[in-house]
Amino acid sequence: MLRSPKTSLMFLIFLSISLLYIHLSKLRDEQETLDHSSHSPQMLIRTGSNVPNLAHVTRSGSAISPALRMTPYPKCDEECRQVARLNRRIDCRAIIEGDPKALSSAERYLDEHPKLAAPERVLRPTGCRPYRTNPFYRRTANSPDEERFPIAYSIVAHRKPAQLERLVRAIYWPQNVYCVHVDRKADSNLAQFVANLVTCLPNVIMAEREVVVYGGYTRLKADLNCMSALLRHSARWRYVINLTGEEYPLKTNRELVEILRIYNGSNDVEGTSTQVTNMFSSRYVNRWRVDRLRGVMKMVRGSHHPPPPDNITLVKGSTFGVFSRPFVEFVLTDSTVTRFLAWLEDVWSPDELFWSTLNSGYRNPGLGAPGSYGPPPESKLWLAKYVSWSPKDPCRGRRVRGICVFSSADLALLVARKELFANKFYIERDYVALHCLEQWIHNRTSVQSDGQMTGFDYQFYKQMSHVRSGE
Repeated sequence: MLRSPKTSLMFLIFLSISLLYIHLSKLRDEQETLDHSSHSPQMLIRTGSNVPNLAHVTRSGSAISPALRMTPYPKCDEECRQVARLNRRIDCRAIIEGDPKALSSAERYLDEHPKLAAPERVLRPTGCRPYRTNPFYRRTANSPDEERFPIAYSIVAHRKPAQLERLVRAIYWPQNVYCVHVDRKADSNLAQFVANLVTCLPNVIMAEREVVVYGGYTRLKADLNCMSALLRHSARWRYVINLTGEEYPLKTNRELVEILRIYNGSNDVEGTSTQVTNMFSSRYVNRWRVDRLRGVMKMVRGSHHPPPPDNITLVKGSTFGVFSRPFVEFVLTDSTVTRFLAWLEDVWSPDELFWSTLNSGYRNPGLGAPGSYGPPPESKLWLAKYVSWSPKDPCRGRRVRGICVFSSADLALLVARKELFANKFYIERDYVALHCLEQWIHNRTSVQSDGQMTGFDYQFYKQMSHVRSGE
């Protein structure tokens, strides 16, 4: 049917207005994307909170670090657009303060956008340009004190390259050194991503790979492989912190340096000797072997495991800790430790006995491990990692095998903790939590580049029992 001239004119006017609106909307979105780009990382934490404020503020009221403000890519990629959408919809300051409306808004956003696409550098890990242009991979130290105090990291990863990338960029500084152990059972995408990291970043190395079995010796061996590689690296790091790919820092690098300087060579290792005999004796009085078909640890029926060599007294602890360089050198070279490691090969979860036993100068004074703890191990507060194990501990996320997987609703608790890292997060379940923590860490880092350590509790760490016992 033919339109009348009047109808055609109205149609053309309507079409022109629509196209103009679309064009203007596109320009607005592009500007917002550049304002909120991950290549110009910014904070949504404003004054009035207990978090330091930045002086540099955009017209939208969000703060940008001048030190990390860089020329954005000519064309914003999908990661950049996702961050722009997040920043328009999510108020990280309010979430960190526990505001119910902001948390409800975050939940709705996650319902609408349940998946966060991985960055291109993770999906197709070829070439180093993304690391040269992304400001989270810093080119210089944040302060002279940090440059003089390099930290080493041992990261054991078996899945989720996108989440591992979030962790690496959160803790990355050029003076530090990072070792990643990739489980030999892991998807090839993870190995390719880590291999590209190693190619592009000179202070990232990959350890000799093990088939990691839950509860088995290879879980401990993965960390030992990394620590051996870290000692061979040219960086003169002072401490090593071991992590998994599902953790996230609760402290900036500057704060970590200040804490480790206060530690002054002492280790931060969890320990209790009472639980070993009362609750965990089945782990070591019988022999355990890997069931090759099922890929799990299995107790050998009718077997008997002899007591530890050299009259070593077992102490139960955690897989994770903060270890001084002399302690790591001792662990990898001492003959008594070598015999103890051989004994642990037939034990269930030896990683939860190894570090704590060696670090207990109270139970094993003859070992003489550097930085070990002299008083009873139960008297020490452990700060290497915050893990919500107990049903009495707050958990607004969900529990998986008894451990809380933190959500956005847990951030108000986490940012007030004294521990160095938190375990664990699932990026596929609540990526808003990591997004807001990343902003919070970046905000504090930017302030501390000017030497301000507002809100850092020096006295708390100086009064730690393992610090005072080493004086």
